[in-house]
Formats: sequence, structure tokens, C-alpha cells
Amino acid sequence: MDAQAVQRQINETVRIANMLDSRLSEMQRSISENQKAIAEKQEARIEKVMSDGYKFKKRGNEEQHKHNVKVLSKIQEANESIKEQKIEEAQLKIAEGVEIIKHRQKLIRLADSSEAGWRAVDEYVKNPIASDSEDEKKISKAQTRAERKVKEAKAKKRRDL
Repeated sequence: MDAQAVQRQINETVRIANMLDSRLSEMQRSISENQKAIAEKQEARIEKVMSDGYKFKKRGNEEQHKHNVKVLSKIQEANESIKEQKIEEAQLKIAEGVEIIKHRQKLIRLADSSEAGWRAVDEYVKNPIASDSEDEKKISKAQTRAERKVKEAKAKKRRDL
């Protein structure tokens, strides 16, 4: 074997070793990123479970907390997608978060505009089968049921006095 053949063999071996090193480093980085993402997801789940165990004194605070946890979860998922350069997935998670907020805002407006307040919202949410085209009817019926319950509760209080 002449010197040039030996040099070519050495160069080829070095090239293969560099390629293997590069792939190994890339694989280690990928594993590390995946482990970090899994750890963050587990941390979020643990935080959610721990906060679910908390006993709120007021139902409104509990409902707001649940809403905030849902939105926070979507934001965290979007953030992870961005880190992984999954832009379309991140956009989807952000859109889901926006929809959750829009729905909550709608419930707040319904509670504020109804004499029955959050009871109207409870009645509205109990029957989520109606489509958007029937939404106004659904809201109206929910308000009527809630207002009837408020009147019944007031009448019962008066009878009990």
C-alpha cells in the first residue's frame, strides 16, 4: 500500500469519525431537549394536580382558577412548540387559548347582564349541546331557568322566616 492510499484511508476514517461524533452530539442534544420538555410537562401536570386539591372558599374563585389553569396550559404548550420550532402547532395552541378566553368573557357578560347572575351561566353551561345558531335561544332559556330558581330561593327564604 502506498503513502497516498494510506493517507486516503486515514482521511476516510477521520471523516467517518467526525460524522459519527456529529450525529452522536446531535442525538444527545435531541435527547436532552426531549427530557427537558417531558420534565416541564410533568411539572405542569403536578402543579395542576396540586392546585386541583386546593379547596377554594368561594366558587367564583375556583372557576376563575380553573380557567386560568386551562389558558396557562395552552400557553405553556405553545411555548414548548416554539422551542421545538413547531410553529403551526404553537399557533394552534395559542388559538385554543384565545378561544378559552373568549368563551370565559362571554360567560362573564352573560352573568353580568342577567338578574340571576352566575346561576344563568350555570344553566347555560349545563346544556352545551346546542349549536352556535341556537345560542341566543339557549342563553334566553338559561336566563329564564336561572331567574325562576332565584325567585324560588327568595320565596323559600321568605317562607322560612
